Amino acid sequence: MPNAIGSLVFPTPLFPNYLLRGLNLLLKLYITSESFFNLINLESVQMKVIVYSTRTCPWCVKVKDFLKENNVEFKEIYVDEDHEAAKKMVEDTGQMGVPVTEIGEQFVIGYDVSRLKELLKLK
Repeated sequence: MPNAIGSLVFPTPLFPNYLLRGLNLLLKLYITSESFFNLINLESVQMKVIVYSTRTCPWCVKVKDFLKENNVEFKEIYVDEDHEAAKKMVEDTGQMGVPVTEIGEQFVIGYDVSRLKELLKLK
């Protein structure tokens, strides 16, 4: 009886079972690794994104809408309510106005689409 690997069929005398099992395992590993690496594109791994904003800031809404439209998960911090976060934002950036978007260890001041795209590696 012939042996098979995936959809390939090999005659038994030419390929002993132990070789076929090994080839089958290698094929499964290859397919799994290809799928795995296709799922994980290292350039698009999402970084930690924090948007410092206030509830009355129209430019903050634009930043958050941009992130949502591009399926970027982010944490929202209202600096008018969280005074410790406001203090940290000012210490880190020197900025007292919002929006301030923290992406990884870098900051975007205001609604700067080109800089957001650059840091998030969006087209």
